[in-house]
Amino acid sequence: MMTKRSVRRTAGVCLALGTALAHAHGTAHQHGVAKLDVAVESNRVTFELDTPLDNLIGIERAPRNDAERKRADAAVATLRDAAKLFGFDPAAQCRQQDVELTAPVLGLGAAAAPSEQGEHADLEGRFVFACADTARASQVDIGLFKAFPKLQQLDVQVAGPHGQSRQTLKRPANKLTLAK
Repeated sequence: MMTKRSVRRTAGVCLALGTALAHAHGTAHQHGVAKLDVAVESNRVTFELDTPLDNLIGIERAPRNDAERKRADAAVATLRDAAKLFGFDPAAQCRQQDVELTAPVLGLGAAAAPSEQGEHADLEGRFVFACADTARASQVDIGLFKAFPKLQQLDVQVAGPHGQSRQTLKRPANKLTLAK
């Protein structure tokens, strides 16, 4: 069980990790590659995904026809069912708690500013899982590659009570290590 001090330390690590990621990645936008930040706390695991929309639906603009709208709707539905994308050891007793998706060109989140309506639209997702025992969630099966065939690589940053780590998952690898 984490003390208030360790929770504050983990929160500080997550904040530092987010700042470092913002500087390290800037506004890099590479098709086939997505960023996944993971914060592990005493009773919660949060995943933050940042990906070019092309990785999910094959386009980076608002859908223009029925086929594109169906692909976009299917991708959003898949992301909202995050328990199928992030598989925990049953002993950890993790359950999906919250999903937030932001992709202005799909009408998710805030409206797109004119400068954001260009050729490089992204989707940001935040997936929160409440867990009875995060110590048992040492690995997570990542279902993003199976769900989204255009996605080829995940650049992952993990921050938790055991420190920070960086991992790169390339298709077909799907095991993410949360604790060492």
